[in-house]
Order: sequence, then structure tokens, then C-alpha cells
Amino acid sequence: MSQIHGDLKGSNVLVSYDGTARIMDFDESLIIPDVTLQWATTNKKRFSIHWAAPELLEVMGQKSFGLDVYSLGMTILVGRNSAEAFSGKVPY
Repeated sequence: MSQIHGDLKGSNVLVSYDGTARIMDFDESLIIPDVTLQWATTNKKRFSIHWAAPELLEVMGQKSFGLDVYSLGMTILVGRNSAEAFSGKVPY
């Protein structure tokens, strides 16, 4: 059994007092017996477009672990760049 979050983004990650990242908001998550899942026949896609992998935007895109990895990378990138932007330091 596996789980795909499906809407991983910065606002769905909280940081505990000891600095541990905690993922929340599992409304769009799926528990599945295999690695990928086809969209429902309604084709209603629910995700945050800013954080979504390009292949998820296809008409019949699939949710997968790779898409969660892409979203995690976007979350880290935005978090890192935002921290640099607010630190007053030149980012290079």
C-alpha cells in the first residue's frame, strides 16, 4: 500500500518546535495498491497549479510519487529563495 499526497505545497508543510517538517492537509491524498492512479472519469483535477508538475497539467495526467517529488522540490526552492529574499543578503 502506498500514499500519494497530491497537493504538496509550502502552506501544507508546518515546522515543529524542534525544526522537523510536518506535512498536513491530506484531503487530496490517495492510498493506492500500486505506483500510479488514473484520474476519475469526471476529469476534475484538484491541485495547486503553482506547485504542480507540468505533466499533471495534461488532459489525462496521472498522480504519482514523481509528481509529489516535483512539488516537494518546488516547495524547497520557494522556501529557500524566500528566506534569502527576506534576509537582506545577495543570493549569489
